Amino acid sequence: MARGTITRLIRSHGYFYIRRDDGYELFFLRSELKGEPYQSLREGQHVEFEVTRTPRGTREVEVRLAGEKS
Repeated sequence: MARGTITRLIRSHGYFYIRRDDGYELFFLRSELKGEPYQSLREGQHVEFEVTRTPRGTREVEVRLAGEKS
């Protein structure tokens, strides 16, 4: 799993950004989230995440707080 930090969380529009440890920033929609509940995410949290493609061609991102076991 990749590691990063939640840099922006826009609850009113249902999206968030994660900056990977290598500096690259990724954009995700709430509807793509799998794993950690959206309501529990906060800006500045260190997370581990994995992005996968579904058979329908959409993305899913599994997010968990860094250091937590699944």
